Amino acid sequence: MKRAILILICLATACKLVASEEAWHLTAFHVYEKRQPLTIHILRRDNVTIRAAMMAPLWGSHGQSMTSMHWGDGNTKGLKFTPAGLSGIIQVTPKSEGGKASQAVSLKLTVNRSGNHLQGTVDAGQGLRPLSGRITPPGQEATAAFIQLQTPFKGKNNDPLADFMRQAAIDGFDGVELGLSIDKHEQHELIDLAAVLDLSLIGEVATGDWWVAQSHRSEQDHLDDLTRALDACAACDALQLNAMTGYDAWPLSKSVDYFHRCLEAAGERKVKLCIETHRSRTLSTPWATQAILEQLPGLQLTCDFSHWVVVCERLLDGCEDAVAAATKHCHHIHARVGHAQGPQVADPADPSYATELAAHLDWWKQCWSSMASRGLSHITMNPEFGVDRYLPLLPYTQQPVAHLPTIHKWMADMLRYEYGEWASQEGFML
Repeated sequence: MKRAILILICLATACKLVASEEAWHLTAFHVYEKRQPLTIHILRRDNVTIRAAMMAPLWGSHGQSMTSMHWGDGNTKGLKFTPAGLSGIIQVTPKSEGGKASQAVSLKLTVNRSGNHLQGTVDAGQGLRPLSGRITPPGQEATAAFIQLQTPFKGKNNDPLADFMRQAAIDGFDGVELGLSIDKHEQHELIDLAAVLDLSLIGEVATGDWWVAQSHRSEQDHLDDLTRALDACAACDALQLNAMTGYDAWPLSKSVDYFHRCLEAAGERKVKLCIETHRSRTLSTPWATQAILEQLPGLQLTCDFSHWVVVCERLLDGCEDAVAAATKHCHHIHARVGHAQGPQVADPADPSYATELAAHLDWWKQCWSSMASRGLSHITMNPEFGVDRYLPLLPYTQQPVAHLPTIHKWMADMLRYEYGEWASQEGFML
């Protein structure tokens, strides 16, 4: 049996870690409505407490925020835990926004545990649905110094990294992607924090001083930034480094020479380097990327098709060969959904963007197939919906049109479900 593993990465931004109990987080799709996930949280303390929640795109009174519809505490008498997992029936009473209780719903669960990963089924009276998730490790005391990270989407309050990472673990992510510090003390603190939370690390760098390539920065400037990030990744034992690098106005020969030097630097440090398909960078278009790959077959990519969609101003019609070439070099995915006029739809759960979502899912599945056929032990994805004007704002009030953490969680749940369906059809064992 072939085996494939999906790692979902949450983009984190800048620490005192609070102890937490063991928590089980499970998600299933198509239980009630297509693509709306049923999320079950099970907290194990001295006495087991269970809460179930239905994540749904409920729009606020002004139409600008997406919220979650929560269900009440569950009756857990029919649930049995074993070292291998859990099984049994829980009853949950849905509550309306006004707090009024509805008729209780029975959920029949069968869950197998493998380390901190969970796989099983749920039946809410409409047939078995696949269920997956992970366990937040038992609470452990840990402290970390405040780390100011160079990430693109820090959030308005510049929250401490420990809060972001703990929430990432609670929400069921397997790791975080972030700019890694070159300070040795901060590196050790970050490594300890990731170990406590059982989270993998992926480094990220934008060379040339800023997220948008600067015209006055030389090839050597970009390379210097990259090598510092490679050194940090090596020190932190990161899975890989995602690099927004190069410059879209460079001629092909200069870009090829630059990426040769990048590959040499990564090889010397034994760090896996993934170059992102990003606007303003060398790989900003399908055709530029295809030309580079023809001369550098060893180049590994972070595929973010949302950038290409807005650059080409279409869902990549006529770019099939370039997309196919990119998928064959894909080692990491930024799973943001773009549209013809922008790199990020307001809300991927909105049926208005069903066409865009379906197109991106098709490209991601092409990547999964390629990555699996090349024998990659992990398939990593980052539902990289961001702030920084990526998320549209209402005029005058500057209020976001959707709730970003809910989008991240919805995307993660959707990707786990779609990946499970794909793996089952392709004959892979999760």
